[in-house]
Amino acid sequence: MYPVSARFLEAVSKPHRVVTEVEATPPGGATIPVRWKSASLSSDTDARIRTRVSMSALVTAAEWDVLSAPGCRVTIRHGVNFGGPDQELVPLFVGELSESSRVLSPNAGEARLSFQDLGGWVTRAELVAPVSFAAGTSRASVIQQLVEAAIPGVDVVNTSTVGGFIPTPYVAARRRYQAIGDMESDGRLVSYFNGSGEYVIRDAPTLSDAAVFTFRQFVQITRSRPLDRLYNTVVVSPGANDGSQTWPTLTVQITDPSHPRHPSKVGVVPLFIDSSTASTAGEAAAVGRNELEKVIGSTESLALAMVANPALEAGDLVRVVTPHINEEPADILQHFIDGLSLDLVSGGMTLSTRSQEA
Repeated sequence: MYPVSARFLEAVSKPHRVVTEVEATPPGGATIPVRWKSASLSSDTDARIRTRVSMSALVTAAEWDVLSAPGCRVTIRHGVNFGGPDQELVPLFVGELSESSRVLSPNAGEARLSFQDLGGWVTRAELVAPVSFAAGTSRASVIQQLVEAAIPGVDVVNTSTVGGFIPTPYVAARRRYQAIGDMESDGRLVSYFNGSGEYVIRDAPTLSDAAVFTFRQFVQITRSRPLDRLYNTVVVSPGANDGSQTWPTLTVQITDPSHPRHPSKVGVVPLFIDSSTASTAGEAAAVGRNELEKVIGSTESLALAMVANPALEAGDLVRVVTPHINEEPADILQHFIDGLSLDLVSGGMTLSTRSQEA
């Protein structure tokens, strides 16, 4: 969650006046305001282009040229207006135009604009030649180098502590994000562009972490317990194609017979993954255990409609205190935000979350 003041958190816990600023800056050019009419933002932790924005705006031909200029950066800040010029904004989005249409008129045309975060830049910046990384390079460093090579001058914030080091030389070929995904999976890392346009590399969160925010007030809350992803087994295969991985395919499985997903209760439900940087069977087993710990979760999900807290990010760990219903006591739940949507006009927010508890 982006750091905000106590005053901000107090304001977003109840109806408040929202304020949004949208600006566009072409490479080497002057920043212009975007005269937007309506806009919504969505964010998904499972997507490489994590955050997308849909917007209706009034733009002149000159403003249209600015927005569609290659490399133009669009910045959105959103927050609370306490009255008059007194306001507090959080950086919500930095990205670029991905699709647009405009109805022409002599002065200004109404345009439908779609923006995507800078993950789109990394996605299209495929590797034109293989890139080698020496044994002993940290997995976080591999990710950082791949992103910095794609976007010159990008700010990278690396707070990871558990990623470890690649034990043998690693070659990234063609698919930049595939190499980044290899480092994340084997190192238990997550990486993404945040609302400030920085590329964040950090340890994958766990339920033992401290929640960044507690929800107590809702417009609506729905609890679901899907039973379609009952993974209890992870099969790990060598992923390198240079012959350096001599360990056999390994299987990691829930062994506690009292576990609700033990194979005796639901059958064997496997997830197949490749590890490109594990050099021994022990390291491959550790990758499998990490993945199993993740996939034995998702036993409960929440759909929350609420007054928005725009400082939250997809991937944050939050605490949810459910309301009392008749004689039912409130529950206190720890969940990860899987996705969110935010209406920039009303400030209304919806969240989808998941647990990682068996």
